[in-house]
Amino acid sequence: MTKLEDYSVNELEEMSVYIYSNNRKYSPENMSDVLRNILSERQHKINNAFVWSEENKQKFLKVNNELTRVFQCGYDEAIALAQKLEYRMCNEDPFIKDYEVELKITPYIREENTDADGFSFINVLCEPFDKYSLPICINISHVSKDIPVFLDKSSNWNIGRLKGIFTDDVYIGYSIHSLTADDVWSFQDIININKICADVKVWHQYFTNI
Repeated sequence: MTKLEDYSVNELEEMSVYIYSNNRKYSPENMSDVLRNILSERQHKINNAFVWSEENKQKFLKVNNELTRVFQCGYDEAIALAQKLEYRMCNEDPFIKDYEVELKITPYIREENTDADGFSFINVLCEPFDKYSLPICINISHVSKDIPVFLDKSSNWNIGRLKGIFTDDVYIGYSIHSLTADDVWSFQDIININKICADVKVWHQYFTNI
């Protein structure tokens, strides 16, 4: 039986596309384990061959800065909505008994040369499936003055797989750290990110006991 480490990166990507595109044939638990193991081996191979040239460092830092900026933008919007709902609750609004505001930040790699029906490894990597991609998500149930870890610049996440690559004065945000720390996105994937989406969803609820 061939071990995962014996497959090439292209073969691992082809395997992941097959599993992902035929996901209804697998139980979610088994598919999650199989797919994540394939993606982890692919990441390992690519990261081992990755060269931290000055150009690649600058690309990485550009994505780092944009993730932080987009998170700040989305967070400001989420807090503004939460404050409005909090105000209505405090003023005994007859409808709102509870609320939740969800902010999700999702990075994507767009392929310019695929047709509308094309499906490739990029779909596996970027589509916002909870088990396989890495949406950066925070729930806001009540307005808080605490700075979320994704925006707290008092902590520099220049650690883990990034340790020793950048000088200590270079700020690495938690958002990009969370991508490098997981076993899905490779360094090469991260520097190729060219779209970041911020989604804010609001639920407010009325209920009564009878």
